[in-house]
Amino acid sequence: VPKKRFDYVLYSTYQEFLRTNLFPLQEGVLGVTATQGLHMAIPYFGDHETFFHTSTHELAHEFTIQKVRAAAKKADVWRDPLDAMPLWFVEGLAEYMALGDIDGESAMRVRDLVTNPDLYTGHGLLSFWDDWPGYVLWTYQGGHARLTFLEETYGEGTIRKILALSPAMVSDQGLAARIQRFDRLVEEVTGDKPERVSARFDDWIKRRTFGEWLES
Repeated sequence: VPKKRFDYVLYSTYQEFLRTNLFPLQEGVLGVTATQGLHMAIPYFGDHETFFHTSTHELAHEFTIQKVRAAAKKADVWRDPLDAMPLWFVEGLAEYMALGDIDGESAMRVRDLVTNPDLYTGHGLLSFWDDWPGYVLWTYQGGHARLTFLEETYGEGTIRKILALSPAMVSDQGLAARIQRFDRLVEEVTGDKPERVSARFDDWIKRRTFGEWLES
């Protein structure tokens, strides 16, 4: 349960949402959550399934922000652990909470990365740790796949453990002295070194993807 109340601002049309003065927006943005004021805004698209997905995605951001900052306050660290998290983890977590294990259209897009790579355009399977801000497919659907991998491979609750321990990335005392980075945080939670996590993800995504591809 979030510790602080927040404003959930809903616009009846996408055009009204784009004209909001709550956030600087551009065409293509489907919803937005403030990291400081804790308010969020989304439009109703006339499509209930899309609305439900977007609303749950943004609410997942809201819960993540409050959960991580509560952990940081408890650990008595002044820096925000969210600043040390890669974008693919933050967005992948929101997709995971909105849609569950990767499936359907999201799985199809990731499958295309693996089975139909195009190295000239950067369309292909990247490293588990690669963030590539601005590369929407690898950030959102690729992030969704990586979050599914973490939960399936290392056990249910792995994501919650990462969030709870995240203040260690912005502290230099005790356990935190050897973490400092996100990949080291994941190593602490999973017990696998970053190279091993990446190798296991490559194997997991290829087995899953090529199995689905061959079946089709």
